[in-house]
Amino acid sequence: MNPKKNDPGLVTTQWLARNLSNPDLRIYDCSVILQPTNEPGQPFAAVSGRRAFEQAHIPRAQFLDVPGELSAPTPPGSRLTLSFPERTQLEEVMRAKGLNQDNMAVLYSTSASMWATRVWWILRAYGFTNAAVLDGGFPKWSVERRETTGTVESPPVGDFVAAPRNDDMVATREDVLCAIDSDSSAIIDSLSCAMYRGRADNYYGRPGHIKSAKNVSVVEELHDSDTNCFISLAAAQRIYDERGLDKSRTVISYCGGGIAATVNAFMLTRLGYENVAIYDNSMNEWGFDESLPMDAP
Repeated sequence: MNPKKNDPGLVTTQWLARNLSNPDLRIYDCSVILQPTNEPGQPFAAVSGRRAFEQAHIPRAQFLDVPGELSAPTPPGSRLTLSFPERTQLEEVMRAKGLNQDNMAVLYSTSASMWATRVWWILRAYGFTNAAVLDGGFPKWSVERRETTGTVESPPVGDFVAAPRNDDMVATREDVLCAIDSDSSAIIDSLSCAMYRGRADNYYGRPGHIKSAKNVSVVEELHDSDTNCFISLAAAQRIYDERGLDKSRTVISYCGGGIAATVNAFMLTRLGYENVAIYDNSMNEWGFDESLPMDAP
């Protein structure tokens, strides 16, 4: 079921349409809606996309509630609402959604691709590498007038087993601190250029970016603005080369809460970078801690 031997992490709508009835395929809608807030230091709130899924989705798809099912419980009073799930939590959810060890999982979103890449990164960190993101997501599928349904199937319980988490794929603030002045590491800010430069109307805690970070905006640079599809790997490599991100370095990607960061991680991994991590709590943690260094406008 490998769609392309040289790029197994991405599938097209054409490929999915051809393989839709394959019994070894599992399809997951990972949609989350980001709603702007008026809360200082907290630009967006994450809202489950379940309601839209129940109205229309790709046939055979199951819904994955990223904030509610695939994020660690939020401690009282904490703003870290989208942290990595525990191993047992992931295992329980994915089994309930019908995932087996020998399945291929296709992940998509009705909004930004970062929710699909977030789940892709979570699965990969726990040892499941046979997952792919649908290029263009549900919007492209819909524009092409491919089949949709409002019927939600009840799959048999799967036998998915999560391996111990690969902690090298999930950076802590201590890892980021060490990377700031390291010649062997690099830090990528995945947010918009305006946020990176501290010129956005709202921001996470403090304006600006983590000290020494380079900006590769996943929305502005890694997607085609007309189709919402990913740019080519060759084009992405040129961007990373311009930022000085060679494959010998450990690359840590961050954003507001560890979601958009996974788009850069996804692209880098597909390009053959072997030492890539996301800073899971990102600016939701860093931006509110005055002791942590930033480059401000």
